[in-house]
Amino acid sequence: MTIPSSQPKPITSIEEYHRQKSFDSSLRTSGGFTYKNAQDKRHPFILAVKHSENFPSYIRQLQDQKMNDPELYARASPVQIRDASHVLKDYQNHMMMNDSDVVLDIGCGTGDVTTRILSPAIGRFELLLGVDKSPEMVQYAKQHYEDDNIQYDVLDIAGDVTEFREDWGTFSKIFSFYCLHWVKDLRKALSNVQHLMRPGGECLLVFVAQCPIFEMYERMAKMSKWQDYMQDVNVYVPDTQHMTQPSFTFSQMMEDAGITSISCSTLHRSFAFTSTKMLTDCMVAVNPFVKQIPFTERKEFIEDSIKTLAAIKLEKGNTNENESCCFTYKLLVAHGTKNQFHEMTSF
Repeated sequence: MTIPSSQPKPITSIEEYHRQKSFDSSLRTSGGFTYKNAQDKRHPFILAVKHSENFPSYIRQLQDQKMNDPELYARASPVQIRDASHVLKDYQNHMMMNDSDVVLDIGCGTGDVTTRILSPAIGRFELLLGVDKSPEMVQYAKQHYEDDNIQYDVLDIAGDVTEFREDWGTFSKIFSFYCLHWVKDLRKALSNVQHLMRPGGECLLVFVAQCPIFEMYERMAKMSKWQDYMQDVNVYVPDTQHMTQPSFTFSQMMEDAGITSISCSTLHRSFAFTSTKMLTDCMVAVNPFVKQIPFTERKEFIEDSIKTLAAIKLEKGNTNENESCCFTYKLLVAHGTKNQFHEMTSF
């Protein structure tokens, strides 16, 4: 793929994402892909995989950017931005916000969703605190988005939150977008959410329950050339991936943790990567195995990842007539509350 002289700015809003769609579209028509016939033109993603010599130079530019690089992650997060906006719009009238709310956003990443999507959606609050397991992400968020009543801190929601609670207290509203599918011990995470929630408080938890990317990880972990680097693949595939009723199971987990489930459902969603560049950005930004692959083999690993995704797409009959690669996935959305008189006796 031909790399333009100026890279796009980080995506920090839905409007910016739509502007970048046109940016990516221009890449497809400026030598990024080679069309052989009308059938190929209807499926340029598959063609781009077949003609991967068109974009290895771009992949090489990404090889020295480690997994969870904040700048790359900020540029490769349009799915998270779109879904967070969609869910918040649906739940705005279901959660009572007020000026005295102390709000926690778990898994804030670079802080763009926290500041640009969540903050305007909830409107009124005393404090909005974004937390993430990655110190690099939190540092980026502090530098770009911290304000008088919007702050950021490091927290592993599946770890020990005792000291964190002593420092920050409890929260009247807790949100989490695109984080919990990376947490293997969901019961511990939910126990911590309950412990950090004030009696009468609410939580809105949103994460990917099932996705072709998780299937891609599992398939590649069985390939002889990659299996040595992906022996911990199960850590990065959520248990919900293979559940027949993930929303029912998660709802029960909430209740077991002391969180009353108001609603818990899975949404069927789809997203179109409008170019191989856009998909590659996403792969490098969030793929947990890239950092484990030897530097000299990363280009091949990324290419194999894209090819495996393409195969899954075709096997599932997930084709589309427009010039994009469209994937479907299930988003789990859980809304819960903590009983006014409930405080778990054991933690």
